[in-house]
Amino acid sequence: MPAEQQAAQPSPHMLRVYKDDKKGATAFFRNRPFLNTVLKLLEKESDMPSAFFHACSIGAEPFSFVAMAKMLMLDVSVEATDIEPAFIEVAKEGIYPNAVLKGMLPSEKYWFNAKRGGKTQIKDELRRKVKFQPASSLIEPLLKEYDAVFAMNVLTYLSPEEQTLAIVNLAKASRKYLCVTAFHPDQIRSDMEFAGFEPVMTNQEEIHNAWGDRVREGGAERGTPGYSWIVPPYNTTAPDYDWRYCAVFARKS
Repeated sequence: MPAEQQAAQPSPHMLRVYKDDKKGATAFFRNRPFLNTVLKLLEKESDMPSAFFHACSIGAEPFSFVAMAKMLMLDVSVEATDIEPAFIEVAKEGIYPNAVLKGMLPSEKYWFNAKRGGKTQIKDELRRKVKFQPASSLIEPLLKEYDAVFAMNVLTYLSPEEQTLAIVNLAKASRKYLCVTAFHPDQIRSDMEFAGFEPVMTNQEEIHNAWGDRVREGGAERGTPGYSWIVPPYNTTAPDYDWRYCAVFARKS
């Protein structure tokens, strides 16, 4: 991780968007250890690794991924989608309130241009690197394969049965890594083992505790709406801790 990021880990500004019954909560550079770890893993796989972001909301996650890749001097090919077409249109424009810059490191702010009216826009150099696909849901199969497939902080909105189907479909499209968070924890091991994936232990504790707003002492009570969202601090004595506290899974060799 760059020295600048080691020295400071400011909290990201959260963006919350709504369209009919759809909602999205997202942020730029939300978990820097996670992005850095995945990119370092992908760097070993290909000169230009490919990635797909499902449930990308208004684009903060794929744009953050590409920006950090460029800061690491790694070229990546990125595609993304969301279930809500209106969110995708916002992502394509790449225009956000200036508040998104709050909590960013100077090297991260570089990727934004100031606009009038209290707005900022992703630089064209970055916007061109993310290809947004037509809207689709997590339980629809993807038509291509990628080195890594992402579904961040979204599986919690599915039923347990839908999660199983989503992971199977996402896994079919992933050649190497499947990156997911905020899932139904009691079944993540069985879902991932069925799909042929296993947890990546690299920086697992640092990534887990960097979710910030999701990590609380004691977690949430089983059976409550927050059970798959609120998680306790990293604890190696918890059952299946390496699966429950994981964000990066790899295809079994």
